[in-house]
Amino acid sequence: MYKDIKSKKRVRSKFLKNLVGYLDRDSHSREYTAPVEVDFARFIIENLLYLDYGITEEVLMVIHSIDSILASTGVSLRQSIERRDTSEPIALLAQRSIVFSLIIGLKQYLKTMYNLTETKCRAFDPRKTMNAKDNKPAVRFRSLGIVEWPDIPYLEKPFQSPGDMEEQLEAVCPNSPIRF
Repeated sequence: MYKDIKSKKRVRSKFLKNLVGYLDRDSHSREYTAPVEVDFARFIIENLLYLDYGITEEVLMVIHSIDSILASTGVSLRQSIERRDTSEPIALLAQRSIVFSLIIGLKQYLKTMYNLTETKCRAFDPRKTMNAKDNKPAVRFRSLGIVEWPDIPYLEKPFQSPGDMEEQLEAVCPNSPIRF
């Protein structure tokens, strides 16, 4: 599907932005909405990792979209964990923390693979016409084998107890007094 839209820049950028947006489904309303399922988030993230980007601007668009999510929903999630907010069940917080750990991992992998600095990523503005540097073909500077997520304790195994959930939250917010 991506190959079909690869030749249309505007459609391609919108596609990538919307794809990343699926990872932030639970932040647009204060009403209860089901969070993004961990397996679905992992599927999207791993596809974004292995995607054959056409130009550097596409990679920067994905990172920019991730930064937007981290600046809003990511901050509220972290605050909920640090304040031990009991308005949201611990299982839901733990599940959301796994998704956000994956999002952060995606950003780091993309920056490493495409040799992008944090400064370059922050300077990107999708509303401005990009300069010739960002319209260059996207070249991977490092190859990517099978991606493993060793820093996310409960990505592949289910929670067995509230202690497991607290361990997951501790992995996201280390040095935080997490006891629900």
